Amino acid sequence: MEIKGIVVSVKQNETIEKQDGSTYKGAVLVYNSDKGEQKQVFHSNALKYNAALKNALAELSPGDNIVITKEKEGEYWNVKGIRKDATPAAKKTYDDGRWEDREERAVRQKVIVRQSSLTNALKLLELQGKKSADQFEVMNLAAQFTAWVLDEKQEISNDISSIMDDIPL
Repeated sequence: MEIKGIVVSVKQNETIEKQDGSTYKGAVLVYNSDKGEQKQVFHSNALKYNAALKNALAELSPGDNIVITKEKEGEYWNVKGIRKDATPAAKKTYDDGRWEDREERAVRQKVIVRQSSLTNALKLLELQGKKSADQFEVMNLAAQFTAWVLDEKQEISNDISSIMDDIPL
């Protein structure tokens, strides 16, 4: 099983307390995953016999995207490896302890495309030598760019309210 997450903290040579009150030395990895904040503890013996795991933990920093590989052995899921994940797909937006859902990401992407389209509409008008343009001309040109990028049909209009209706404010 692979778990993707973002490192919150990594602490080496920590004293970890068991449920029965006894303690042992080890490492603690805290990370955010799609299940919220998670904590993974490693006994010093586990790290002693798995140099690759120990080195991987030593190289982690807060904010790193990671993939944790676990295998079930008997009743327990044991960590077999940790690696940094540099793929863009692994990077997720995390804000105030809550992951964005699919719809929220779609809205955010649409806003980003619209902002870019406005900037590029102004730039195109500037390159065409327009010294002044009204808001309808800029918004309609931006709407055409947005529609093309998002593969939508957009009718040209002088009614700015039709363009602005679904912009989240």
